[in-house]
Amino acid sequence: MTPEQAVRRVLKYFNIFQYPPSFPEIYTFFPQKIARANLRQLLARMVVNGSLVKAMLDGQNHYCLPENKRNLAIWSKRHLESQQKITLLKQYLRFLSHIPQLKLVAYSGSIAMANTTPKDDVDLFIVTGKERLWTARFIAIVAAQLFGLRSFRHPSRVCLNMFFDKQNLAIPALKRNLYVGHEALQLRPIINKNFTYQYFLAKNTWLNKLFPNVNFMKLFKRRAGINLAEKPFWQAKVLKLMPIGDILEYLLKKIQLTIIQKRLTQEVITDTQLWLIQNDFEKEVARKIDI
Repeated sequence: MTPEQAVRRVLKYFNIFQYPPSFPEIYTFFPQKIARANLRQLLARMVVNGSLVKAMLDGQNHYCLPENKRNLAIWSKRHLESQQKITLLKQYLRFLSHIPQLKLVAYSGSIAMANTTPKDDVDLFIVTGKERLWTARFIAIVAAQLFGLRSFRHPSRVCLNMFFDKQNLAIPALKRNLYVGHEALQLRPIINKNFTYQYFLAKNTWLNKLFPNVNFMKLFKRRAGINLAEKPFWQAKVLKLMPIGDILEYLLKKIQLTIIQKRLTQEVITDTQLWLIQNDFEKEVARKIDI
């Protein structure tokens, strides 16, 4: 694969989502090891010879193939839509930041790329405390219901489809593919307690094999947001000292599994991870970019 073909491959991936990537995003997901300066020169040559289109959007250059230049205007609208959705979620996220069972909450999917349409849900990726996955999921769902964020009519309806227990942050081998790799590196942490986001990346170094230009140290700094030190307030102390936390976790697991299994499709469920994703984008992506 030539460097030019590699650029086209990256842009072809993002075109599936009608998204024109920026230079840092092209560099991150470039499938070959390359110096930043060399990639800039390559993109400049491709713009000059007409094989790429470039436009300044939101303060930085974004790129697309000539046949997909409509993506530039599309993303400008979606970026504004995404900002509006994020604004409507502030109170809910502020509430979640006080829940001791929640260790990491991050935007994922289209909202992480500021690429949502008015009909899109807001996808959240959540890491929970050890053996508190089902309790955390229950709290997150009930809170979303109380804030009105589970209604199909709400413009910022949340989709709570991925939960990891902090004791198992490694993405399983069967999920280590191009689509999941993109989703993992595109996460935008909002709540990050005790460096949970950094631990998540550290447990998934396979991403560096898929995307050799990834610099984990820069990701730690650029995307980790504000790290929160956990406060030992009374809820956490009570759950540590009494067996009620374990009993509650067991009961909530039984109840939620009964509900989930009635509509089980593409979901992956283990003791420490929930992948409640019904649309199999992994196969669709692989088919569209011929890998």
